Amino acid sequence: MQRPLAEIHGIELSVDDTLGWPKILGDQSKLMQVFVNLVVNALDADREAGGRTILINHAVEHDHLVIRIEDEGPGMPAEVASQLFRPFFSTKAQGTGLGLAIVKKIVDLHGGTIALRPRERQGTVAEVRLRLAPPVRGE
Repeated sequence: MQRPLAEIHGIELSVDDTLGWPKILGDQSKLMQVFVNLVVNALDADREAGGRTILINHAVEHDHLVIRIEDEGPGMPAEVASQLFRPFFSTKAQGTGLGLAIVKKIVDLHGGTIALRPRERQGTVAEVRLRLAPPVRGE
């Protein structure tokens, strides 16, 4: 959904779906809200720092789907990272500070976890872990 916006700003949105996407249980519209918010944040960060690529990949670890969104933005200082999920805390001049608080609430309600950490190189990694749907008999 965010690819046209990325292209306008000269940012490549690279989605690695070579493994296919396993099924998870949850409210599709709420989970869509989580990932749209995280991709928009990554786009904002890339635009701020002149980044050119956002990587979205996933892995299955034990009984969880782990989705990672990596940007090439300015990254975040440690004192900011500890506050990012607090309501009304924002690093954006026009931000409400509700986006990541809502994202965390939705992920929590789905029994998952979310973490933001510095990328090895410049940027940030948003990592969401959600429980896989149980296999259907016969699959």
